[in-house]
Amino acid sequence: RLVDQWRRALARARRGELAVLRQPWNRPVPDGTVAPYLVKVLCADEARLAAWGTRYGLPARGICHHGRLPHFDLWGPLAERAWAELAPATLGTAGRGNPSGSAGMPSPAPLGLPAVPPRPNPEQGGASPVKDPEPARPGPSTAAPSPAPASRPGRAVPGPVVAVHRGPWPAGDTAARLVRTGWPGARALYDRWFHVFEIAPLAPDQARQLAHEAASRTGFATWRPYAGAASLLLGGPVGTLWQLAREWAGAGRALARALLSLPFGHGAGAAAPAGAAAPAGAGPAGSTAAPGDGHGGPFPGIGPVPVAGGPRRVDFRGRSLVFGQRTLIMGVLNVTPDSFSDGGRYNAPDRALRRALEMVAEGVDLIDVGAESANIAASKPELEEELARLIPVVERLVREVDVPISIDTYKAPVAEAALQAGAHIINDISGLHADPDLAAVCARYGAGVVIMHLQGHPRNLTRDPQYEDVVLDIARYLQEGIDRALQAGVRPEAIVVDPGIGVGKRTRHNLEILENLGAFRSLGYPVLLGASRTSVIGNVLETPIGDRLEGTLATTALAAVHGADMVRVHDIRANARVARMADALVRGWDEPAAGWPFDAVTGKQRRPLRELGRLPAGPGAEDRQA
Repeated sequence: RLVDQWRRALARARRGELAVLRQPWNRPVPDGTVAPYLVKVLCADEARLAAWGTRYGLPARGICHHGRLPHFDLWGPLAERAWAELAPATLGTAGRGNPSGSAGMPSPAPLGLPAVPPRPNPEQGGASPVKDPEPARPGPSTAAPSPAPASRPGRAVPGPVVAVHRGPWPAGDTAARLVRTGWPGARALYDRWFHVFEIAPLAPDQARQLAHEAASRTGFATWRPYAGAASLLLGGPVGTLWQLAREWAGAGRALARALLSLPFGHGAGAAAPAGAAAPAGAGPAGSTAAPGDGHGGPFPGIGPVPVAGGPRRVDFRGRSLVFGQRTLIMGVLNVTPDSFSDGGRYNAPDRALRRALEMVAEGVDLIDVGAESANIAASKPELEEELARLIPVVERLVREVDVPISIDTYKAPVAEAALQAGAHIINDISGLHADPDLAAVCARYGAGVVIMHLQGHPRNLTRDPQYEDVVLDIARYLQEGIDRALQAGVRPEAIVVDPGIGVGKRTRHNLEILENLGAFRSLGYPVLLGASRTSVIGNVLETPIGDRLEGTLATTALAAVHGADMVRVHDIRANARVARMADALVRGWDEPAAGWPFDAVTGKQRRPLRELGRLPAGPGAEDRQA
C-alpha cells in the first residue's frame, strides 16, 4: 500500500497537480530535536507549486530541484498542515475522513514533528530550501552513498575544520580586468558573484542546521556525509557569507579565513547588505591590506591569513621573497644518484653550483636542494650519507648564490645541519607529519617551511592511494601541518602549502588537484605547485620523463591563473617566461619607463632587448639582434 501511495503521488505531481508524500526522516532539525518524518509537496508545474508556497510564506527560491520533480521539504506544524490539506486528494481518500497513512505511517495529529522556532524572516517559515542529500541512482560509474551517520547534537568531530573555495574562479580576474580598464567601481562586482564554499568536517546535525540557516539567507546550501562526519556546501555573495561567518563558531572561523583569502581580499572589499555589520577590523572597500594582527587576521579567532595582506616581502634568514606580485620560480636541484628526473647529474658540489648559477641566470627565485629521492623505487640513504651529499653543496650555494636556498627533507637532523650551513627554507614532503621535531627546528632557526601533502610515509609511500574527497582530504592534512608549525613557533608569513602533485596520488587525483588548485588558497597561505615532469603529465601526453616540458608549461600557466604563488620546476627559463606571460594576463602589467622594445604596429625593434626586471636574454641573443 505504501508503494501504491507513492505511485499515486508521483503520477499526480507529473500531471502538474499538487501532491504530498511523507517519508521516515529521524534526523535533527534546527531546534535540536529529531524529526521522525519529512513531508514533501511536489508538482511538475513549478509556478503552481510556488503559488501554493506563497500561501504559507514560503519563497520560490526554497523549491528543491534534486530528484525529478520540484518540491518543498517541510517539517513541523507546517508539514502537518500541508499533509492534512493535500493528502486526501493525493491518496484518493477525499470524503472518507482523515487519511491514516497506512503501511505503518501514523496520521498527522500524533506525528510529534518538532516545531521550528519562529524567525524574524517570514521566508524561513518551516520550509527547507536546503538541498538535502538523497541516494544516488546506481549506475555504471555511480555508487549509492551511505546515509549520514547518526550523531548526537554537539558531537565532537576529529581534526581541524577547513573551508575551501569551490568557485567561481574567474570572478576576481574579471573584476580586476575591469578595474584596470578604467572601471574602479567594478570592484563591487566581486561581491555580486555567487561564491561557493565547502566546509568540513562537521557533525551531521550541525551541518544540517547550518545548511538550513545558510539556504534561507543565500538561496543555496546542501550537505552530505563525509569522513565519518559531514560536509557543508553553501553559496552566495561575499557580504552575506561574511554575515554567516560572524554568526557561526568553528565553521564560521574557517569560512572567514577562506573569505579573507579571496583574490580581492577580505570581504571588506565587498559591501555587506544594508544593516549588516562589516567584519571586525575590516578596512575600506576594495582595500587589499588586512588590518588586525599584521598577518591578515582582522576576524576574531581565525588566526593569521598571510595571503589577505596583498603583496608582501618575507624575510628568510637574511634573504627575501616578495609574495603576491607574480608567480615565483623554485628551481629543482637534486644531488641524488637516483632521482626520477635528473638523478646523478648534479651530485657533486662543483656540478651543483654550476647548475645553480645557470638557474639564477635563467630567472629562478629560489633553489630547492634534495639529497633523498621521493621516487618510490629509489634507495633511501642513511642519515650520514644524506648529510655527506647535502651539506657541502649547501655551503657552496649559500656563499656563491644570492637567492634563498630551500632544503627538501622531512628529517629534523638533516634540516638542522642544513640550517646551520646557512639554508633558508625547509621543504617537508610529509607536511610536518613524519618527524615531530622538525617544526621546532624550523622555528628555532627562523626558517621558512613548505608544508606538502603526502599519503603514507616518505620511506613507504602508499601504493594504492584512497581519498574520500581529494580536495578536502588534502586541505585538512595541510591545515594539520599548519597548526603544528604555528604551535612550534614558525612565523605565519614564512609558511607555504603544497598539495603534493604526483606523490601518493593516482592520475585522476592529480588532475582533480590541478582543476581545483585555487581551493588550497582558502587555507590562507601561499600555494606552491610542483607538477614539473610528473607522471600525470606523462600519462596525459604519453611522453617519457625527458619529454614533458610542454605539459609542465601548461601547469605553470594554470598555477598563475588559479593564484598560486610559486611553481617548483626543472626547466627554469621556459617556465619563468610562461609564468611571466600568464602573470601579465592575470595580474596586470606595467609598461617599462623606456617603452616596449617593439613597435606594436610595425613590429620593428625600437631599442635593445634587456632583462625586464627578471629574465636576461638567452645565449647569443646580442649576435642574433645584430
